[in-house]
Amino acid sequence: MPEAIGILHAYDAATGLELWNVTLPGNTYSGPVISHGLVYMGTSTGLVVYGLPS
Repeated sequence: MPEAIGILHAYDAATGLELWNVTLPGNTYSGPVISHGLVYMGTSTGLVVYGLPS
């Protein structure tokens, strides 16, 4: 779940506890896309890709 200020959070669907977060290199304007174990996030500075932690 992104914040407009540029922080991407991941939560456990069953417990609601935060699993991880990362500061993005710019503001966000949309939600992330997850594909093949990667999180794609558009920011004001371009596209950012993160690997999902195992």
